[in-house]
Amino acid sequence: MLSPVVVATVTGLLVTALLLLHRAPRPQPIPGIPYNQHASERLLGDIPERRKAKQTTSEVFRFVVEEAEKFDAPVFQLSVHRWTSKRGT
Repeated sequence: MLSPVVVATVTGLLVTALLLLHRAPRPQPIPGIPYNQHASERLLGDIPERRKAKQTTSEVFRFVVEEAEKFDAPVFQLSVHRWTSKRGT
């Protein structure tokens, strides 16, 4: 049987590792470019809204247009590729 110290240590390390893994895929938004604050705080980013828009309208592009209208800016950020590396860097 394992001692309570070993169980507590392993549990603590596991919880720490899970917290680090949960925060790791969150990209940092580029300063000065509008983005969805709530999407930057979620692991899936804008993916749930994109899926909902696709189910409603059968168009992903409509979601992008709605986001552009919401931000009223020529450039904005969407968080839709959470686990891919940045291209060009």
